[in-house]
Amino acid sequence: MISGGLFIAPVQCTGACLFGIFFRHHYVGIGKHAKVNDTKKGTFTHCDCSFLCYHDYMNWIVTALLTAFFFGAYNFFIKVASGHIHQILGAVILQLVATLTGALVLLYLRYTNVPLKFSEQGFIYAVLAGVFVGLAEITSFIVFSKGVSISTGIPIIIGVSVIFASLLGFLFLKEPIHLQGILGIILIIAGIVLLTR
Repeated sequence: MISGGLFIAPVQCTGACLFGIFFRHHYVGIGKHAKVNDTKKGTFTHCDCSFLCYHDYMNWIVTALLTAFFFGAYNFFIKVASGHIHQILGAVILQLVATLTGALVLLYLRYTNVPLKFSEQGFIYAVLAGVFVGLAEITSFIVFSKGVSISTGIPIIIGVSVIFASLLGFLFLKEPIHLQGILGIILIIAGIVLLTR
């Protein structure tokens, strides 16, 4: 099980699904109820976290690195746009485009008869995640509109988000924080201190 504090990004499922679309051979789901199927026989993999993953070429580390690339580009374009558009308007446009991107992937999954798990609890948590992503996008525009450099703003935003997510996982999901995690958090804090000096 991947710790929530170590795997954060609003585009993670989209990235994994896009890889699943282009490499349709043998997939493996990531999650405690994941199933493995062979697309050569006309089946596919679906799991609780809605990941489609190409087993022979990709594991969760590669997906995480791909997500980091997406998230880095996402913050870069927020920085570039922040001086040319109002923060709220920019965040709304960003969310509309993100919704359209996700909707296109969702349509493809429906077209290929991929089962889409749905539950009331999952819906509520997705809504809450959407609220906080929306707020994060607005505050990101505000931060970068103040002239903060990418090399300072992004490490602080992402680093502190990792700390908060790790603490939330520990308090509410009972996920253990091992020695390596504690050392990582200390290093993140030290990096933030150096960046803000």
